[in-house]
Amino acid sequence: MSFGNKHLYAFKDYRLDPSEDALLREGKDVPITPKALHLLRILVENHGKVVSKDELISKIWENCFVEEGNLAWTARLLRKVLDDDARNPIFIETVPRKGYRFIAEVYKCRAPDPHESANVNGERRFSRRLPILMAGVLAPITSLLVAGFYFFPNLVHSDEPAPILSSPFAAERLTSTGNAVHAAISPNGRLAAYTDMANGKWSLWLRLLETAEHIQILPPTDASYAGLTFSRNGNSLYFARSEPESRQLSLYQVNAFGGVPTKILENTEGWMSLSPDDTKISFVRCPYEQDNYCSLFVADVDGRNERKIVTTPGPIRIGDNKFSPDGRSVAFAAGQSRTGSDDFGLYLVDTDSGRLREIARRRFFNIKQLEWLSDGDGLLVTARSSLAQKFSVWKIDVTSRVATQITSDDANFSGLSLDEKSEAMVATKVDNDFAIYLSEIEGGISRKLVAGTDASFLAGGNVIYESTDRDIWTIDADGSNKRQLTSGPFTDQCPISSPDGRTIFFRSNRGGVNQVWRMNIDGSDQRQLTQAEGGCPAFVSLDGDWLYYRGVLTNSFRKIRTDGSDERGAAEIGKAIGIVSRNRRFMAYFDNEAAGSRESTTIAVRALDDQTLVQTLRPNHPKAEFLTLQWSADSRSILYVIRQSGEHLLWRWRLDSPKPELLTHLGIEPVERIEISFDGLTVASVRGKWLHDAFLLNGLNNSGYIGTRPLRE
Repeated sequence: MSFGNKHLYAFKDYRLDPSEDALLREGKDVPITPKALHLLRILVENHGKVVSKDELISKIWENCFVEEGNLAWTARLLRKVLDDDARNPIFIETVPRKGYRFIAEVYKCRAPDPHESANVNGERRFSRRLPILMAGVLAPITSLLVAGFYFFPNLVHSDEPAPILSSPFAAERLTSTGNAVHAAISPNGRLAAYTDMANGKWSLWLRLLETAEHIQILPPTDASYAGLTFSRNGNSLYFARSEPESRQLSLYQVNAFGGVPTKILENTEGWMSLSPDDTKISFVRCPYEQDNYCSLFVADVDGRNERKIVTTPGPIRIGDNKFSPDGRSVAFAAGQSRTGSDDFGLYLVDTDSGRLREIARRRFFNIKQLEWLSDGDGLLVTARSSLAQKFSVWKIDVTSRVATQITSDDANFSGLSLDEKSEAMVATKVDNDFAIYLSEIEGGISRKLVAGTDASFLAGGNVIYESTDRDIWTIDADGSNKRQLTSGPFTDQCPISSPDGRTIFFRSNRGGVNQVWRMNIDGSDQRQLTQAEGGCPAFVSLDGDWLYYRGVLTNSFRKIRTDGSDERGAAEIGKAIGIVSRNRRFMAYFDNEAAGSRESTTIAVRALDDQTLVQTLRPNHPKAEFLTLQWSADSRSILYVIRQSGEHLLWRWRLDSPKPELLTHLGIEPVERIEISFDGLTVASVRGKWLHDAFLLNGLNNSGYIGTRPLRE
């Protein structure tokens, strides 16, 4: 049976609707992970027959190499959803050494016509597909975004297509500094506002599109910006900004041509939108509590009379949100990206009743920004279709819920803003210049080794690294003998080697979610280790028996035997995940909370076995930004990098010394992390930054992409 079939499968109290990817019980939707639903569909379609493990794995994880543990875990999740017992099954029987069989009676019936199920208000019910965690990570979430799912009446519709979709592709660069992180176009299409982040300070600018004149609205500040939008009348700008020395954001309003900003809301995230009449504002708060992870609010435009309309449980976060053209509902993105799965969806909520429905059939790895088209029939969103892809512009048809890719993956447009007629769009394009450098520890000259985003040393001094296209390579320290170890349409990250240099451990989402994998030093024998919570490998015990890694969900150290058995969790150290010494006895991390502010950042050293505090180091670097740290090869010193007066400096603090010593200058390029060679003589540093520039787009048609990649439902 295809996904387009209009029939249901009925068994006991359940109804399986393949055309809507939905499972219902007594008329109510049952939260279920995509992999578990796929497994159920195959078993139900073959009810009474044994379906082999190989067949199930090949169909559920098509073109991916996974082990039987993935299938067993998914079967356990499915049994939990159905309240089934593996020992006394009602639905799913395990056939030892063969596979699984669906044993309940199954009936095939016609799905109701949605036109026949309209209620008295003319609304039509939709099946639910809520944000959920991928199979193999967490048990199914039993309640997400609680509300009914309906069509929303009275959206503004037009027979004319959005002009930007039918106009020839045309793009004009608005900035070229690489620092325009956020950008927005005014409703009348005459102004573009953007933030500029240069030398660690943020400022707000306005560009007059007709004359190309740039006007500074707000001067540089240590506070950071996280969102930007025009009011619907174009007279004001609304933005999210933190206070200096704080990560907490607040929402502000300022005149479009400058003035004194007015704070209207506190403790928010960066996503917001204004209603069509400029009387309401939607925004997000995220306490990051398990039962109240993020909430979507609506308030008066001055910040009064705020109302919570949607709440999600952890780890589902709410992202960008936009009032509909009629002002009666808000479209928003929600999901999670920790597991590396495609779990972000698009939803529409009625601001008065709280009624909610999903407006896109497909899920994404991440959805950055969204905008309503002027005809009210759909939205444009910037999204990553998977972890391995870059951001693209997608069109979402609200009625059919079909997603169509507009721009190519190579464009990497992460932000977008439309004028009120959908004739022009300001988009921010993202790139990076990350590279791996090698330097002698004590004052040596740095040299660029290769483009890459993560690196660690092998026992002989060569380097294993993550390339910019998210594959794993090795390279000799002199830059020769580059060798690719992994490839494919998935993302491989965080490579480290065992102490004997024979095995490489890494994180990969090739099985659908991020798990820990291992392979031989030549790339052969690639195998999945973790089955529950995956994460980034951190270190291997000296005897080579245990691998420690940072969990993607709990953010705590976990460990597993290097042969894949005995998966355990190690104790979490507060909110900090530290760097482990080479002798595996200590852990160190920056402790800003204990210090109270960045000006008095300390370095905490704890015992790895029982997490007791061993030593506190108090560096004194006025107005410095503490970036990254690492242990020395002999485990007797801590090396750390600071940014001070625009330069990056490498310092060493011997644990038996009263103060640190300056080792070398690493230049003005931002430093992401450092790694020390096994002999302690060389430091590898990942340097570079994300580059953001704003573009004005006056058309998307005939760009080579529009309409060429609709979603295959």
